[in-house]
Amino acid sequence: MSEAALIGADARARLDPIVEDLLERQRREVPELWATDAPAFDDAVARSTRDSVGLIVAMLMRPSAPPRELPAGARLEASVAAQYGARPEALLRTYRLGQQALIEHFLDAIERGAVGDPAHAIGQLRAATRVVHAYTDALVPMVSREYSDERDRLEAWPELRRLRLVQAALAGDGTSVLGYDLAGKHVALASAGDGVEQAVESVARPLEAPYLVVRTADEGAWAWIATARLADVRERLRAQAGVAPTGLGGPAGFGEAHRQALLTERIAQRRGDRIVDLHGAAFEALALGDGQTARELARAELGPLVGGDKRHEQLRATLEAWFSSRESPAAAAAALGVAPRTVSYRLRRAEQLLGHPIADRRAELEVALRLERLFAGDPPPAGR
Repeated sequence: MSEAALIGADARARLDPIVEDLLERQRREVPELWATDAPAFDDAVARSTRDSVGLIVAMLMRPSAPPRELPAGARLEASVAAQYGARPEALLRTYRLGQQALIEHFLDAIERGAVGDPAHAIGQLRAATRVVHAYTDALVPMVSREYSDERDRLEAWPELRRLRLVQAALAGDGTSVLGYDLAGKHVALASAGDGVEQAVESVARPLEAPYLVVRTADEGAWAWIATARLADVRERLRAQAGVAPTGLGGPAGFGEAHRQALLTERIAQRRGDRIVDLHGAAFEALALGDGQTARELARAELGPLVGGDKRHEQLRATLEAWFSSRESPAAAAAALGVAPRTVSYRLRRAEQLLGHPIADRRAELEVALRLERLFAGDPPPAGR
């Protein structure tokens, strides 16, 4: 075990209180950093602090060179600081402050006897201090460059600040952005065309739903409408003239709806359709997506049939058995060990919950059931 590893192990066990202490010191000793009280700014500072402490602890546990590229948390913090106008000197001071605070925590570990033989304590402290200095020396110039580059980008394109705030929210930082509440269900849009702002406003206003629109660097647009009424959004968009190929996602959480919209926009572009959502492009989404897309698609297709209680499991098993038996209630009943009348009842109940006849989306439902079982790690039902 390296000289610094015992100190690293103690720091790893106390990661949360160390991060909390560093954040408190930053607020107390570098108050000029807080140019805003926006939650996104606080979240970025907290994420950067936790990432840095975690990386230093990893370097203590297993000797390695400092990062050659700016870690994600540090990049986010530098960008957000530039967007909100925090002074770069204040930002860099937090790194030197963190360096000092970590060394104090290492001394505390030695005083508590958490690092083994006291005779080796000085060597351990020296080794740990070298790691902290190497990390800070490597990051400070990269942070400074990122801050400066972000300011240059902001001057060249004022809309970038809005986009960066939304990107931070998509990364999980904050509970609201630009006055838009991220909680609840959303219908998301992605489009490369013009006029998205006007189209979204004309859709959201009759629904009395808040909305958010940001332009992207490739001259496209992302949007969210705080509603679960996907069908209404889709039909209102289709009724408008001049809408470019647009992908819809949701209703789902803020980030999940956005991922779906990005995927369906690709499908809309490839197919030349104006408006596409997962409901109308399930198989294309599976072809272009990944495991996460497949899981989301299955759950979106099954909707109210997803659930862990016995009734939901019975309905899904009955549907699977019915599909496997080539839609024979008698064969499905034999595979399940129930009466044919029970199978017919469960199929009617499934249709009631889905809100449409099973035959309308037979192929999509069968694929969704198989995917749901795959991700749940369950064995196939009897009769397959």
